[in-house]
Amino acid sequence: MTNARQKKPIVLVGRGRLGQKIQTRLLNSKKLSTSRLSVEFAKISPSNGLMFESRQSGLVSIDTLIICISPGITKKWQWQNIFDGVEKQVKQGLISIERALFISSTRVYDGIENGVVDASVAPIGASDRAKYIILAEQKLLSLCQYVHILRCSGLIGEGYQRYEALLKSELQNSVDKNLNKSKTDTSPRFAVNIETIANKVAAFTFIKSKSDGVSVITDEHIYYAGEKLSFEQGQYLCARHRLLKNSDFWKDS
Repeated sequence: MTNARQKKPIVLVGRGRLGQKIQTRLLNSKKLSTSRLSVEFAKISPSNGLMFESRQSGLVSIDTLIICISPGITKKWQWQNIFDGVEKQVKQGLISIERALFISSTRVYDGIENGVVDASVAPIGASDRAKYIILAEQKLLSLCQYVHILRCSGLIGEGYQRYEALLKSELQNSVDKNLNKSKTDTSPRFAVNIETIANKVAAFTFIKSKSDGVSVITDEHIYYAGEKLSFEQGQYLCARHRLLKNSDFWKDS
């Protein structure tokens, strides 16, 4: 048996804009070359589960499963069904998953109108989209020994210019004093650069100790009525608005 076959795979599902960044970090990591790990890629199907690009059959013992599919994308399937096929594979003994990382969304907090929301706050699933993502999170938790859920705020950076342009537009409009919305009807916005997420995911993948939990990731700013505030500067807004507080499980890792 070759050394390559002895290595346990890190399996990445999703190679969109963010997924490609994660792929690059994993493959270029010096830790990969000195570990007993390999990087493999798979697609996911609600009926068939994980479909590996480089494997035809046989038991797959996965070190880390990384799920990086945008919860905002509408597909023929719903998020509450996304891990049904994986569940079948686990029950049939076709795959085993030691730990998983699910890149989720702060949309799960839909329905929380005000107050500070960090990783310790339970989502309520007020919208259908939030409810379905929560169900996906819960299903994955039942399939692995360790699961970390990374709930990301609005994405900015390469490939995500639309949301970034919106933030910059509101900032500029405020400077020009042409902002139509008043501060009483403007909701705070939150953002995180995809480079930050890719770096965190790659770092997590090579952490020796296993861990599970939830992280809420923002760039630690509040974008409100044309102003870019630190969380401390904008914390007064929590009486009327929901504020996402960066609560990174791995910040000190």
